[in-house]
Amino acid sequence: MAFKDLFVKSTESDVGSGTPEAPPRSSNIAPSTMPPARTRRTFLAGGTPSKTVVPPPSARTGLATAKLSVATPDPEFLRDFEDALKGVTKRGYAEFLQQKTTLGVYITEEDKLIPAALNSVHGVRPNEILASVRECIQIVENLNQDFGTQLETEARGNAQDKNARLNAISKEVTAHEQSIRELQEEIAALKTEEANLQNEVGRIDTEKEAVGTRIKSAYDVISGRLSDLASAISAHI
Repeated sequence: MAFKDLFVKSTESDVGSGTPEAPPRSSNIAPSTMPPARTRRTFLAGGTPSKTVVPPPSARTGLATAKLSVATPDPEFLRDFEDALKGVTKRGYAEFLQQKTTLGVYITEEDKLIPAALNSVHGVRPNEILASVRECIQIVENLNQDFGTQLETEARGNAQDKNARLNAISKEVTAHEQSIRELQEEIAALKTEEANLQNEVGRIDTEKEAVGTRIKSAYDVISGRLSDLASAISAHI
């Protein structure tokens, strides 16, 4: 009989209900076979050992009754069962968290004993583990969303500040451009005035030259007349 045939998957209807056990999947065990009552040795004060009878899993109430159909808990079975629990902690949880699957969905055919092992030994329901993991994932998602909202708010604030600074700079640039245009217009007016003054200076120079020419001509005429007058005076003496 294969080790995985010792386990039968539990359902939501029989969790904690105390219903009678289902017949085992293996045909070589009688349907009425129940897990035997186990004994647990305790030591009283004085070192005297006593036996405490522990009822089988089906007799307990309030626990998840994943049905173990075991005739005798031999050492080989216990070793295999311990290996199965190690597989739950080392492989089952890791793949559950990485692949975001559920413990109710078996990863491989050999892992069918994992939910039953969890229910029977630890008294932990897969849906409770799943709810806890989902709650953790939701917390992380909320933190990510809050962080993203904070980043978005900061980005918007930074963008608004940058836009305000750009608008102020744009206004300053516009004012400077207006001042530059006014200065350029003033420079053009000064250049026009300078050209007019240069034209006026040229006209004055021309007039000055003409006046000089006229003065020289008049001086020549006066000199000639004075010479003639001197000659006439000399002739009469």
